Amino acid sequence: MKMENRFFRGGGFLAVLLLVAVAAPVVGQDASDMYIVGEQDVIAITVWGQEALTVTVPVRPDGRISMPLVGEIVAAGRTPEQIRQTIEEVLPQYFTTRQAVSVIITEINSKKIYLLGEVQTPGVFDLRSSLSLLQALAMAGGLTEFADRNGITVIRHLVDGSEERIEFDFKKAVSGKSTGEDIILQAGDIVVVP
Repeated sequence: MKMENRFFRGGGFLAVLLLVAVAAPVVGQDASDMYIVGEQDVIAITVWGQEALTVTVPVRPDGRISMPLVGEIVAAGRTPEQIRQTIEEVLPQYFTTRQAVSVIITEINSKKIYLLGEVQTPGVFDLRSSLSLLQALAMAGGLTEFADRNGITVIRHLVDGSEERIEFDFKKAVSGKSTGEDIILQAGDIVVVP
């Protein structure tokens, strides 16, 4: 009985609850809603009770991260949960008990869009949440007086390596006469305003 009291008093109960919360999937969330790690993102990996294995690492341009004992693993293109599972699969080679691991994204640096041409402030913009083309144009300070409002194009690189060009009718989108004209941007999209 004294051991149980020390367990609860010492914060052990809270640690167990935290581990369950970290390991449990979010109810109602499917894989398409989960964040996909990309190059230049920064990941904090915690192995509970193993300070030497607790690291914060950037995702390198080759899409990999390095971790003590585990070595190199692919992180880009995977969810934090998939990375956690991979680490937990490797650790039993070094420990007799199962090690609890958490993987947290601390910096999102891989999601960017690019605005080129006749906008007030062309450049690279972080894509932190859902962003429409009109919102992106506003972030860039709007169109210049020389912009061709009928020639705006979004260049999107697809997973298979091909390229898609999406024409954008600016006048129709801002007129309010037609719904669904605005485009939701994706990471890596290039917006060209001639």
